[in-house]
Amino acid sequence: MSFKAHILFDGKFDGEEQTLVSDYDVVFKRPGQVAIQMTGPDMEMRYYTDATSTTRYLPDIKQYVQIDEVVEPGVAIRNATLKVLTPGVMILSEILMADPFSALINAADDQRVEFIGNEQVNGIDANHIRFEYTDYLCEVWIEDSDEPKLLRIRPDMSIMANDLLKRNNTMKSVEIDVNVTITEQESGGQVDARLAFNPPADAEKVDQFYRPAPEPEAHSLLGKIAPAFTLDLLGGGTLDIASKIGKEIVILDFWATWCGPCRVAMPILSKVSNEFSDEGVRLYAVNLEEEGAEINKFLNKMNLEVTVAMDTDSSIASLYKVSGIPQTVIIGIDGTVQVVHVGVGPNLEKELRSELSALAKGETLAD
Repeated sequence: MSFKAHILFDGKFDGEEQTLVSDYDVVFKRPGQVAIQMTGPDMEMRYYTDATSTTRYLPDIKQYVQIDEVVEPGVAIRNATLKVLTPGVMILSEILMADPFSALINAADDQRVEFIGNEQVNGIDANHIRFEYTDYLCEVWIEDSDEPKLLRIRPDMSIMANDLLKRNNTMKSVEIDVNVTITEQESGGQVDARLAFNPPADAEKVDQFYRPAPEPEAHSLLGKIAPAFTLDLLGGGTLDIASKIGKEIVILDFWATWCGPCRVAMPILSKVSNEFSDEGVRLYAVNLEEEGAEINKFLNKMNLEVTVAMDTDSSIASLYKVSGIPQTVIIGIDGTVQVVHVGVGPNLEKELRSELSALAKGETLAD
């Protein structure tokens, strides 16, 4: 069976109007298979559940989460709904039960069912019925026929409105109206193909959704000669960056022991730079304003052997336009800044290998 549902949310908050629209394309096969495509404000979600697993897919970021857990179809449609619209799908979710109309009529001991009258919904004769619970009221319109279909739902939103007023002392008035219209209901038909989730070729399976950071603006140092500096090294010696031109591909990692993302990036930088040591790649971890004892404690705990330069007043970080750490700067053998990474992304290791491989071949990465 399949149907489409259109949810219209109209709200007035201290006289300011707000409208939200969500559309659902639902395919299900009793007792436990359902596929839901929800398109809402600034969001699209596809939700699949069957006898063995549940899958959520977000097309805009091309990611899906799949768990070995069975979710009841009625729960699935609520999970695919914006919280503010949940009252609108409470009755709608009952359609997905094995005997939906019996469930509606006999749902609870505290339920009161009242027949309002016969009306028309989009030209179809319908029975207008009110379902009233202790803490929930909803009106529905059900097709008046031998094979009744749910045509319209209008939940009472006064409880939500009152709750908003209680939680927001500055708000004086709240009016909310939600209407759900159900269309294109079909029984039977070939729905098996639509119930199965087949991930697109470019989709990524993840443990939890993450939204990739927007592409940052090109760093102001890219393509320019790396600013010259000299710093003391932890344990003795100095780092003179100008002396490395023509000899090394230099990685500068601006970091601190208290920085969580730095703790993630440092082992990756150490590992990948060591892989390219024969190509003249050298890593210098530029520590910001910390004592040697604290740095050594961290390196021992992490079992890291890296060359640490001591930027005791963050002056070199300022010279290299560091606005957040970790910041990783890769300087080509010609002394120009070729790559700048700010933060640590999920593909840092792969990106570093690709960048260092290109630089080792004499390629230029900075435009």
